[in-house]
Amino acid sequence: MSRYEVDLSYGMEKLTSTVGKHPLGTKGKLPNGNTFRYSFIDGAVTGGKLLQTKVAPADDDLNVVVAAAAAIGARSISVTTVSAILADEYLDGFLYVNDGPGEGQAFRLGSHLAAAAAATLVLNLASNEKVITALTVASLVGLKWNKYKDVIVFPVTVTGVPVGFTPCDVADNYYFWAQVAGDGAVLIDSTVLAGKGVIPSDNAATPGAVEAQVDAGGDDPIVGWVNNPISVDTDYGHITV
Repeated sequence: MSRYEVDLSYGMEKLTSTVGKHPLGTKGKLPNGNTFRYSFIDGAVTGGKLLQTKVAPADDDLNVVVAAAAAIGARSISVTTVSAILADEYLDGFLYVNDGPGEGQAFRLGSHLAAAAAATLVLNLASNEKVITALTVASLVGLKWNKYKDVIVFPVTVTGVPVGFTPCDVADNYYFWAQVAGDGAVLIDSTVLAGKGVIPSDNAATPGAVEAQVDAGGDDPIVGWVNNPISVDTDYGHITV
């Protein structure tokens, strides 16, 4: 089994900790097929809530200058930061080339040092990653946090993408398993029908809930389907992700 995929026994999906046990994004699977991703939460959340990626940074996410050319096969890329960056802030995240030589490439990042604003930062690539098309100082890149880092309850005003549901209560700044596939109990905010899709709730009174999809369409993402037994409004219902 890969270090990025682990077999879970029943109950292990509800274990949380202050110390990371796996790389963020590691897939965990129960014997019944229910699937989870190893995550880190920003803010205490109760079970059965829909989660979202953290809000994108104001800087360093686009058009970051490459500080030195990176040849084919290079295992690190140096950039000139816009804002200060903490040590390992982008560990298990990504660097992507958004413009210029080498554009279209994306690399998973490994451990890195801290850097002040407007400083040179060497970003080490993750194991087995390497530059395929050479980068030059004319290349522009962006940095992305791992999507499972500092996840939050899905807000009324969408600022990211869905990343799964909490299978249990999770304390602030804890590692946990976010459910991304299979059957689970989720907070319902509307009248729902068996087999119909559900979308993130827009009700400020029930953050992290789901509500019935409108048949007429819309741009809200379907995050699951209603399963039996049918739940009433404000209860937790059986949702298949």
